[in-house]
Amino acid sequence: MAGGPFFDALRAAGGIRDGKLEGEPADRELARRAKVSPTTIGHWLAGRHFPQRFDVLRKVIEGLRSEAHRRGVLDDEVADLLNVDHLHDLHEVEARRRAALTGEKVTGAQARSILSGQDGRSRSPWPHGGLPDKDGDLVGREREVGELLSVLDPAGGGPPVALVAGMAGVGKSALVTEVAHTAVANGWFPGGTLFVDLCGYDPDESMDGDQAVRMVLRDLNVPEQDTHPTAKARQAQYRSRLAERGGPVLVVLDGASSDGQVLPLLPGPGGHRVLVTSRHTLDNPRNALHVDLDVLTTAAAVELLGGPGAGDREQERRLAELCGHLPLALQIVAALLRFDRSRPLADLARQLADEHRRLDTLEYRDSLVRGVRAALALSYAKLTDPQKRLLRLLAVNPRHSVGEMRRFIPANPYLSTPAVMALAAAPHPEVRETLLALRRAHLLQQVVRDRSLEREHWRLHDLVHLFTGEQDMAGDEPDAAILRLGRYFLSHEFVRGIGARVLVDGRPAARVEWVDELGDYAISGDVPADHVPPGFEWNAEHRVWANHDGATALRKAWAIEEAKAIGDRQAEGVALAEYGVLVLQEGRLDTAIDALQRSVKALGDTGDQSGARDRALIDLAIALASSGRWEDAQMPVLAIVTSSERTDELRDRAEAVIQETGDRHTQGAIRAGLANILRMKKRPDEAIHGLHKAAAVFRELADRHCWGYTLANLGWALHETSRHQIGDDYLRQADRILKECGGQESARVLRL
Repeated sequence: MAGGPFFDALRAAGGIRDGKLEGEPADRELARRAKVSPTTIGHWLAGRHFPQRFDVLRKVIEGLRSEAHRRGVLDDEVADLLNVDHLHDLHEVEARRRAALTGEKVTGAQARSILSGQDGRSRSPWPHGGLPDKDGDLVGREREVGELLSVLDPAGGGPPVALVAGMAGVGKSALVTEVAHTAVANGWFPGGTLFVDLCGYDPDESMDGDQAVRMVLRDLNVPEQDTHPTAKARQAQYRSRLAERGGPVLVVLDGASSDGQVLPLLPGPGGHRVLVTSRHTLDNPRNALHVDLDVLTTAAAVELLGGPGAGDREQERRLAELCGHLPLALQIVAALLRFDRSRPLADLARQLADEHRRLDTLEYRDSLVRGVRAALALSYAKLTDPQKRLLRLLAVNPRHSVGEMRRFIPANPYLSTPAVMALAAAPHPEVRETLLALRRAHLLQQVVRDRSLEREHWRLHDLVHLFTGEQDMAGDEPDAAILRLGRYFLSHEFVRGIGARVLVDGRPAARVEWVDELGDYAISGDVPADHVPPGFEWNAEHRVWANHDGATALRKAWAIEEAKAIGDRQAEGVALAEYGVLVLQEGRLDTAIDALQRSVKALGDTGDQSGARDRALIDLAIALASSGRWEDAQMPVLAIVTSSERTDELRDRAEAVIQETGDRHTQGAIRAGLANILRMKKRPDEAIHGLHKAAAVFRELADRHCWGYTLANLGWALHETSRHQIGDDYLRQADRILKECGGQESARVLRL
């Protein structure tokens, strides 16, 4: 079916071969400009479909002009074919061509009526052409589909507008697209369908209400010169055009971020209906039905995974839990499993269980579709500075566990409003207003517990928690916030009354409770030793398994504040150093570096003679090198490591930290960091041994970025020992790995 003016325009851009654009970059660039998938581009190139929406067609033509200019083929003839001023003509000619293929004779007026949806054909190219295809089978949304169809049903008598709100990736667009297709199939909208992607959360593509009205008027065949001069007049013109359609029109407004984008596009009387999606709970336009879309149930989440590991229900449920039952995350995991069908589900679950790498895993590979991190980043960018700060502070809640420990001790991520006030050191009206704003943005969940001492409780979705924890907390003083929260718990809430279950083979076997005599959490009950959670040790005196680490960070932070309160700089420096090592073991490198730098400063101010400052410098060097800041790491190294003995001390200290942490990624980072310090001290043989171990860790964890950089450093370390051939082999392997994971620089320029 290839041919006609649109295909001629594609061919004019240069490089059409067998129905495809030459070169993947041009194909992907065209998809990016048109905001469609590469598959859709392929259908256009093959002549199977034609872009019905003028805004999409315009972006395609503009993209083709850029491509033709890049290829140097933009002569007068090509420029005329790619003239954006001829869009309406292109639509008319395309309608004639398609009618001719079916044997019909179509006049120019009939072609225009076909494209405008005024000829009464329910299946014509125009009326519903802008509606996206359904994104597979919708899972777990039967109730919401029923609610929305009751609004669209002309016999239902419901409100004319329905607003679907929910967090990024929860499936709002998929839901309204499914419902819209069902309504069209039922024949409820003979006037056609208008689909408008408002791009409300995309800073590059977002449009205001008037821009959206202008775009829709172009879609409704209103020439630019006939568009009314004022915003209000254009809105009236838009409503008049809908009234001329001869029947109710379904308007789908996708991705609205404000009421200002929605209100100008609400139609007048005539049975029209509007579906709106937003990440915010917008105000109530025309008594709209509000559908607050939540994450999926466990059963629906497992179904969405698609059953590549059918039969292993436990691992499927585990994957669903690690995805937070979020459809976007589940679809990415399903795609990963389809791509690698031989991969055991347990292996992918182990990779996702690493909270430091989970968001890296939840990304589409070689796709224009956003992953979880990018989707959440657009929501985060819409927040005010106070809202961002409170969200970041909520992410330091020490009771919100998203790692392996959660398998043994269920997390308690909820904070009461007074607890959040303590965390933020702010008064009730200010805190609650900000909490409500975050809830409206669907970045925070609110739970009301009538039987609790505090009715309102708040929590972050696990993936929002991980994303927020990646943000820069400079100036937030998270250590002080944790301390305030701990003091609040001890004084007002239920630290000593808190309990959690220990599960053995899915059944409750014991409880974790606070034991005053120990000042720690302890397991009470008959739990087998091989099911004891990590961090618990047997206490023979009290006959319990006790956890001495759960409150360690809190105690260290408390010690820092107590030392500051009494003005003891030496004690403050020592406490900061201990806290820095603790968070270094947890893999929180930025926090560790900050604490250790403050420790070195405090101990230096006191003229420390105890060796505490030198130990803090060693730990700081390890933390800096572990985070890849090789040049910064040289400063503390040069300040203290002036002899072979001190280098040995640094090496032994790093090994001790490695043994004390149970986090494999942190172990690999510290080994790689120590190895590069040893290279700086001209001890390449020891460095090579450490880099081999670090590379093995990163390979095991499937962290290709860190693996590639470690292999690059290993290659250069081998060169330093004159083993040039094997060094080059590692450099070539590093080059390949880094390029595969999107690295822009060659391993050849990574030499220290």
